[in-house]
Amino acid sequence: AAAAAHEIEVSLVPLPDADENPAPLLDALNSPGVTGVLLLTVDDMQVMSLVSDSGKPAVLINGDDPLMRISSVSPCNRSAARMACDHLIGLGHERIGFVMRPGRPTIRRRLEGWRDALFEHGLTCLDDDVVSRPFDDGLRRISITEVGGVERPVAALSRTGDARLRIGPAGEG
Repeated sequence: AAAAAHEIEVSLVPLPDADENPAPLLDALNSPGVTGVLLLTVDDMQVMSLVSDSGKPAVLINGDDPLMRISSVSPCNRSAARMACDHLIGLGHERIGFVMRPGRPTIRRRLEGWRDALFEHGLTCLDDDVVSRPFDDGLRRISITEVGGVERPVAALSRTGDARLRIGPAGEG
């Protein structure tokens, strides 16, 4: 609605996986009606190269271009995870697990924030307290005994996905 108020049309274009044909993206980039590009949570260097080479103004949201061809804006993922864990520690939780989908730099920064919080509060960062696996429904419904083990389950989880950070007691979804 805000874009329409300024006579700007926003169109969604599916981005290709590395093994897919980038034709829909190229069609959009070559269209004279497309005057700019917003990329949300993109790490694919091929996509960034195609957008950069198009000459269209572009902004990458929640990501960064390691070659600095595309301007970017992102939350501080490390600080956000740190604040989430500080909140859980403030509630009295000492054993906090971290559930993540591997691969994205933003997710790695959140893991750093989790470690920062535990370290600053004198709590132990155990490898067993980190679960890293591809994102799917199973990752959303992970059991607390899968984080930390049956003998020493965690009391709370910090769960991270592509565009969200959730915290809470371990039994909550």
